[in-house]
Amino acid sequence: MRKDILRERFNGNFCFNSSTAYGSLFHELIQSCLIQNNFTSQFMESEILKVVKRSIERLYSADLNENDVIGGLMDAIPTIRAWADKFIGEVPKPIEEHLSTSKTKLSISICNVLNVEEHICSIKYGLKGKIDASVEAKVSQNGILKRTIMPLELKTSRNVSPSHYAQTIFYCLLMSDNYDIDVESGLLYYLKIQNEETGKMLNVPVVPHELRSLIIQRNQLAWHALDDQRSILPPMIKNEFQCKNCSFNASCFLYHKAIENGTNETSGVVEIFDNKVAHLKDHHLDFFRNWDELITLEDEDMYRFQPEIWNMLASNCDDDQCLNNMCLDPETIETIPNGEGYRQFRCKFIRKAGKPNFVLDTQFCIGDHVIVSSELDHRTVASGFVEDIASNFVCLTLDRIPHGGSKRNFDMDIESCHSFLCASEKTAYSNLRSDIIDTFYRIDKDELTSSMKLIRQNLVSLLVDKETAKLRRLIVDFDPPCFNQSNDTMPNIVDTKSLNDDQIKAIKLALDAQDYAILLGMPGTGKSTTIVQIIKALVSNGKSVLLAAYTHSAVDNILLKLLNEEIDMLRLGSKSKVRPEIVPYLLNINQYDNVDMFRTFIESKQVIATTCLGITQYVDFVFSFF
Repeated sequence: MRKDILRERFNGNFCFNSSTAYGSLFHELIQSCLIQNNFTSQFMESEILKVVKRSIERLYSADLNENDVIGGLMDAIPTIRAWADKFIGEVPKPIEEHLSTSKTKLSISICNVLNVEEHICSIKYGLKGKIDASVEAKVSQNGILKRTIMPLELKTSRNVSPSHYAQTIFYCLLMSDNYDIDVESGLLYYLKIQNEETGKMLNVPVVPHELRSLIIQRNQLAWHALDDQRSILPPMIKNEFQCKNCSFNASCFLYHKAIENGTNETSGVVEIFDNKVAHLKDHHLDFFRNWDELITLEDEDMYRFQPEIWNMLASNCDDDQCLNNMCLDPETIETIPNGEGYRQFRCKFIRKAGKPNFVLDTQFCIGDHVIVSSELDHRTVASGFVEDIASNFVCLTLDRIPHGGSKRNFDMDIESCHSFLCASEKTAYSNLRSDIIDTFYRIDKDELTSSMKLIRQNLVSLLVDKETAKLRRLIVDFDPPCFNQSNDTMPNIVDTKSLNDDQIKAIKLALDAQDYAILLGMPGTGKSTTIVQIIKALVSNGKSVLLAAYTHSAVDNILLKLLNEEIDMLRLGSKSKVRPEIVPYLLNINQYDNVDMFRTFIESKQVIATTCLGITQYVDFVFSFF
């Protein structure tokens, strides 16, 4: 439970490795097969090549070769095919059941796929989750055949875990609330447990005593997550094996020492605790307490309107933060080529009634992160960013098409047949159009939680990581920066004729710096011009340069001044956030067929530019280069 609270506040020491890479790719492969209802070897081989090509950047970060990954995925094709032959279709097949008390065998077949990666937020249960696949299944037991809906959770772990059972039970609750039907069990599929040729398939029933225990734990977790309880974390588990392998052990131990006044003895894991935080002195802990408090205050201010999304009707929300009675124009829905994340689809929402300029009178701006919900209480049907805004409409880029919630087929019998439109039927234009036309949406302004988690994680890394010891001495211990002995010579590439004396001194200072140099100046005094000349000088000396600023405009202003300097640049970020002149320098991952080609491209760059927060999704390959 302590780990769950820390996960909401910190990024953790997560690194993209071979295990996470294979797990992610296996999920994408099986989900593609489920959506297309095609598990032939030919289709899977084709999909493997596609998902690997889309993942070149991740493979580079994990130091994996695409041919090895393709081989590993190809090896799993017989297992996936055998699983599909047994469990995908109209005829139920015997399945193992978790905690079964029945003497009769249970048989199940998956006959329909409703959705994949379905994100559900349940106000009723205070839970949220992203389900690998929401399916409709035929269930046969005691001679009775019925149809029902279930979550299907895919696992690439080689071990069955109680946490997987708990996750599946919670997903049953989420689907019950979202589809307004009792979901009595869920499916767990372990691809790599080879006790039979299909892998291991389990039915996980919602057992009352297990559900009661999980809800109690959920309520305890919610209590610790309250704003007025932020300083009280759940107790440490004091388990050496789990603590050693926990990706949040650094933040956990630092919090225990700085906030809870704990010691290595009270941690219960003396050696691991000392290895992480024994080096920290009182002034280090004061530094953490001070900045953690400041981050918390900013965090609370940023998210002060967030409860309105879940607790209030759109008509009662602050008009500046919520657009209600919005209609989605189905004619405007388009797929963004090579889109990913929050920018896979583009569409326009129109306000057909209300006062003039209603949309423009709000605080919505281009680039804002938003959550799209149906006004029928199906919250978070999509999320993304504002791309354009006018008096009566707003144009968004989204992570998925915002359907109006679950839709039953017209011939559904509620007592015996839970039949819903499947994923392929929902994307058919006629069904999509009727689904959207019948739905009114609300659009809520939101803040991305990842930025504050990143800032907190950077604070922990500064104080705990061995790699940041030098930075810790400079920033926290106030060690003065060191400089080389200046020889008063300026590289020929620097245009000294256009610089004043202070700018020339600043360039020399930066070139002589071993640690860091700070340039301070009022607006309009030539800081950007000076930085451009510093970059030119460093590149001429064979150095690689990472250019970072807090805003996109600040980054692009420097790059614009470098366009005519014959410097090989790379801009990291989204096309919608950068200046049009800089778009040709954006990273286009789809143009690289293999990891070696991508590596050659990245390592040939003289300047890599990004925002301070935007670097997170590229941090692995950026720091492997510099």
